[in-house]
Amino acid sequence: MSLKRLVFRRGLRARRVLVVDGVSALSATMRSLQRAGGEIEISGITFAEQQAVDAAGSLLPDAIVVNLAATDLDVHAITRLTEASPRSRLVLHGERAADIAPQLEDHPWAGELVIIPTSADGGLINAVRAGRVTTRTEARLQPRVITVFSGKGGVGKSTLATNLATALAQECRVLLLDLDLQFGSTSLMATADEGRVGTVLDLVRSDGTIDPRGLADAILDGPGGLNVMYGPMNLETSDLVRPGHVRQLITELRRHFDIVVIDTAPYLEERSLAAIDASDDIVVITTSAVTAAQNARKAMQFLVTIGVPADHIHLVVNQITPKTYAALTELERVIGFHITAALPYAPDQVDAAISSGRPFVLSRPKASISRIVASLARTLLAPSTRQYADRSAPTPPEGSATEGRPTTTTPI
Repeated sequence: MSLKRLVFRRGLRARRVLVVDGVSALSATMRSLQRAGGEIEISGITFAEQQAVDAAGSLLPDAIVVNLAATDLDVHAITRLTEASPRSRLVLHGERAADIAPQLEDHPWAGELVIIPTSADGGLINAVRAGRVTTRTEARLQPRVITVFSGKGGVGKSTLATNLATALAQECRVLLLDLDLQFGSTSLMATADEGRVGTVLDLVRSDGTIDPRGLADAILDGPGGLNVMYGPMNLETSDLVRPGHVRQLITELRRHFDIVVIDTAPYLEERSLAAIDASDDIVVITTSAVTAAQNARKAMQFLVTIGVPADHIHLVVNQITPKTYAALTELERVIGFHITAALPYAPDQVDAAISSGRPFVLSRPKASISRIVASLARTLLAPSTRQYADRSAPTPPEGSATEGRPTTTTPI
């Protein structure tokens, strides 16, 4: 395994850095970093192992800069740092860096490892500058899993999962996991920026466990800062992924991402049930068609029966027209849940996004369908208020005579 790690790209906010150094060398390190001006913010300075580990866990910095020439930190200590803040970029410099780096190759974490021989000549600045930066209060988010499910195919499940994950990725670290293992389409809707194609099969073992060291190969850079993990590319290999693999994979991904969005199969089977059981929120998508609505009702009743809290189930109705918008109240009555979001019928925008492999929340951010998906993302980002946020009337399609129809805020 090479020293290449996962790089999470984001915006231009100052990078928060924790410095681990020796007292005598600190001034030189600080001078090197301060040349970056406002690009780098020194969040903490530590000199001892336990102090550094505690600071990494509480600060969750974008980067941890360790001067191995001026400290006695060994491989064990550095491993503790990465476990305390597994998403931070680790920058090692000093004489011992080249010797310690190979010993870290088999230790998986979500940040990137950078080795530089010296802190001079802007080396530290460039090493820190190249890393990703966090946004808002994402470092304080509790890792969460959101599963997108439908009781019927063809209702826009994968389209919603892809665009919802992309919208969330503008705010925090997000991975889109394709668990529609037989007929998944994430690889078409969120085209990776890389030439290689990794899949969930890079992690599964025949003994029913997963190999976390395969994460670097299985996770790809998708559009808009989204990380993606595709399902098997061949139908005949889909059965190699078992429910136990799914449970272990989700547990591992929680360590590395703020939010994992899962696109499941459009029917209930053991692996989908494993994903649902491990999820914090379930988004059920349907259309207003009779068969789709009936299947959505059965699915949501089943979710409540197996113990999913009603306020963690979110109903999304897709392909709404001015005519069908007027019937949303009746649809809520039939299904038994209030509608969290109603997406307008927008075939041109959806088809163009699928053809380009670029989600419409990126290519058409001002479109009505994009704004509503972004609103849904904000609702799911705020767990303390999600049962109330954005539960006012769904935005009606243009031309609807029922604009402003009120809805209540709790499940029926």
